[in-house]
Amino acid sequence: MDYLKKFHVPYIDHPVISNLFEEFKKKENFYTEKYSKAENNRLFKLLFKYSDFKSIPKERQSVLLNSPGLVRSSVILKNSALIFQHNGLDEFSEEDNAIFKRFGVVFEQAYTRFLDLQKAEEQAREAQIEAALERVRSRTMAMQHSEDLSETSAEMFRQIQELGLEQWSCGFNIFDHENNTITQWVSSGDGRMIPPFETPSNEDVFRTITEAFKEDESFISIEMSGEELKAHYDYMSSLPVVGEQIAALKEAGIEVPNHQVLNIAFFKHGYLLFITFEQVPEYHQIYKRFADVFKQTYTRFLDLKKAEKQARGIAD
Repeated sequence: MDYLKKFHVPYIDHPVISNLFEEFKKKENFYTEKYSKAENNRLFKLLFKYSDFKSIPKERQSVLLNSPGLVRSSVILKNSALIFQHNGLDEFSEEDNAIFKRFGVVFEQAYTRFLDLQKAEEQAREAQIEAALERVRSRTMAMQHSEDLSETSAEMFRQIQELGLEQWSCGFNIFDHENNTITQWVSSGDGRMIPPFETPSNEDVFRTITEAFKEDESFISIEMSGEELKAHYDYMSSLPVVGEQIAALKEAGIEVPNHQVLNIAFFKHGYLLFITFEQVPEYHQIYKRFADVFKQTYTRFLDLKKAEKQARGIAD
């Protein structure tokens, strides 16, 4: 059955849904149901309207809506339910139900194993993320001069890349509120860090970013495509430094994306920018955690810069 897949079903006002919740509450391990054609049709009309069932092919929807009824046998397990149903009025036999119960026992073992593996994978992933963050922290503490900022930044982006995310560009950006500009240190589409450049903070997409910063957001994502994205790169191409880099990429046969997402994690002085080709919600918290670490990095940079300025004053 090529239409079989995972569906999300919200709570809807129908006995098929409410009975399942009630049986879970009563801690029953098995129950059966039988519904008329009218109840069957009411159920599936609700599912086609309010749930992922709307993605089922129309011909299959028609079959379900024209069924004479619905019969279900449900095995209630600790973490899930195993449901057997057919669209008709002939009830399952006792022998059928006995087999369903046996499958329920086996499925519960399989699902428990799945949860254990999922937990182990989450723990391993968390350990990987924390190790990456710690490498950036260590590199921050090892900074002895303000110019070490570029190396520490490169280490941070290298650690994020090693977490497995494909991205078009990344960088860090610092607000200059007095001059309404943003100084950007970002990588190009071929992975090189390009010289820092300034963009106005009140034009193009940077106006949206600046407003989000002023509203004390911690993270935003901006999806761009079509004419909007073309206009953005036309604007960027008109600016010094970055315009030259975009032109160089085109000469090298590297085209700018036709669809991209700006993932923006804010910190005290600016934001980290990660340009991906698609939405990556599973990385949003990771980006925010790296922004917290980079806040420490940039604070360290400012302290070193201040100390160097004082030292030059003494020397003079």
